[in-house]
Amino acid sequence: MNKAELKVISGSAKEGTLLAHKEWLTREDVAMLLGVSVSFVDRNLRTILPTYRLATGSRVHVYKRIELNEHLEKNKFDPDVLL
Repeated sequence: MNKAELKVISGSAKEGTLLAHKEWLTREDVAMLLGVSVSFVDRNLRTILPTYRLATGSRVHVYKRIELNEHLEKNKFDPDVLL
């Protein structure tokens, strides 16, 4: 990743970056989109979805929006269908 990509990734919704248009999502972004806690994202999604580091040796992991959307679409269920 180049510096411009890192700047876009690290931008937050508070700084004017629209969450709906972000390609890379932090764990806080994912939690906000799904309506769950950050700890839920850490416990459950990190083992299911691939994460990417912002830089070599960085502890910050981000998710690709497209991979999150694909996972949600693949694992959706119809609440009207009884198990």
